[in-house]
Amino acid sequence: MSSEPVGFRDLGVSDEVVQALAQRGILAPFPIQSMVWEDARAGRDTLARSKTGSGK
Repeated sequence: MSSEPVGFRDLGVSDEVVQALAQRGILAPFPIQSMVWEDARAGRDTLARSKTGSGK
């Protein structure tokens, strides 16, 4: 996993959604979201584990 921050645009999220998230103060995905994004978007089942409050 890369240590570089990943933004929603890096994950292929549309500008409209990025803007809507930004209006709500959500500027970047949590690391757990970035890690499973590609598989989830491809329709593959995902299983991820992280601490409570980590953005699952």
